[in-house]
Amino acid sequence: MTPDEYNWVQSIYFISYMDGVGGWSAWQWVYLLEGLFTMAFSAAVYFVLPDYPKSLRSASWLTPREQEYLERRLSENAPRTDDAHFDKSEAIALLKNPRTYAFMISQVLMNLGGYALTWQLPTVTTNLGKPPSES
Repeated sequence: MTPDEYNWVQSIYFISYMDGVGGWSAWQWVYLLEGLFTMAFSAAVYFVLPDYPKSLRSASWLTPREQEYLERRLSENAPRTDDAHFDKSEAIALLKNPRTYAFMISQVLMNLGGYALTWQLPTVTTNLGKPPSES
């Protein structure tokens, strides 16, 4: 068992004792606590993580030389520090591009195949070797 799995099991064990606290079931506490931790972490990341290599937040821990190096290392289509944050024409062009929909369909089909295996394969493997009358 990995440390992450161990921590998850341990936290679920402790949350199981919260069943009935505040009139909530243990599974409701799991959703609430996991959601609160996720929102707190996302707020911390939003305020700590810099937007671009040359942003004001990254200036406190990157030298100007390092900022310039990182900006040059970005791919051609990556946003630059002086680029606009949102361009409506790019979003419209993306929605008009057939590749977008082809990608979305391929992802849905891959997920359907993966879920089909996940849910059906255990049934198939448990019935291996049994005559049809027993399964």
